[in-house]
Amino acid sequence: LEKYRKWEIPHLQENLASKLYNKKELGRRKAQLTLLHRKRKNIMTEMKRRAQMVYLYAGYRTEARYFAWDSSQGISTRGKKGTLATAITYMPNRKALFDEFTAWAEDLKGQGFLPNYVSTEAVSPFTSQVCAECFHKTGRMRKTLSQGKYYDEVNCSVCGRLGNRHSNAARVSALLHQNQIHVHTLETVSAIDGLG
Repeated sequence: LEKYRKWEIPHLQENLASKLYNKKELGRRKAQLTLLHRKRKNIMTEMKRRAQMVYLYAGYRTEARYFAWDSSQGISTRGKKGTLATAITYMPNRKALFDEFTAWAEDLKGQGFLPNYVSTEAVSPFTSQVCAECFHKTGRMRKTLSQGKYYDEVNCSVCGRLGNRHSNAARVSALLHQNQIHVHTLETVSAIDGLG
């Protein structure tokens, strides 16, 4: 994907903009550019489908009951650059993927591969600046992480915890989902008590 995005497509676009081609060669170059965009799109689609499979396999191996999914449809690359913009670009952020993942999980449950599966819930995607340790202790999402030397590194300004941004964000997502499950359980119990 990066080869297409950073080199092949820009190189061909630059050639189209700066060189004079006869009509036949211009048509060939434009068709080549269209094919490169199509290949890139197909690779991206396949990558996201495989990410879903890896996630489901992890759920199978850990006998997970619940899956958390970043509700990232509203995240834009506008105003972002570098590694962060690339990460956002490659996120599985279409609602159709969430729906497909949920359907696959239900189907795998029916076939006995995910016997413990209960649900997949969308959680806030804004977890990369929240320290999982502080959130776990206080129950409050506060942006306490300052960026480290590299994009992947984090350092909490409150507890001093150092760590990996991705594993920290995954833990915050899990804690958010755990809170959602707890609130839903309390609401269900209250509704049942109200009937009794």
